[in-house]
Amino acid sequence: MVQSLRTRLIKLWTIKLLIMKSIFSNYPVENGTYNDAVQYIRVLHFIAGVDGVHEDEVKAIKFLISSHNWADSCYDDALKSPLKSISELNLSDETKQIFSVYIVRDSVAIAHMEGGYSQIERDHIAAIAKEFLISDDKLRLVEKAVENQINSIRDWSKALNS
Repeated sequence: MVQSLRTRLIKLWTIKLLIMKSIFSNYPVENGTYNDAVQYIRVLHFIAGVDGVHEDEVKAIKFLISSHNWADSCYDDALKSPLKSISELNLSDETKQIFSVYIVRDSVAIAHMEGGYSQIERDHIAAIAKEFLISDDKLRLVEKAVENQINSIRDWSKALNS
């Protein structure tokens, strides 16, 4: 049976929502401040922007905001002061240690949302991981974990819909 384009697009977006919900379901801090959310979104937008911020990446970032019950306005506030470098955040070593792997994980997931994890995105995320003192081995583990989670959700969706 041939599915309509609309049906296929709805299924694709449903899979993307499941991926985002699965990946973005945990965060290292509860009851973070509004400023914490804005800073986090600034980082994700900076990373997504390496090859142009795509509609699906914006949706993924906004889904992250929603899933953590952060104010919708934190997205617009984050865009008011875009990052040019991670170092602009002036993060302490302790903060880097706590948040870095989550930022990298979420960045890899968002990169996957717009059709794949391009080499330019890989290189950009690898440079940021270095700023966060994340080893190449740890970065590969994060990338593999995100890819495995995405593939598992896609496979599960196929199993349910076949």
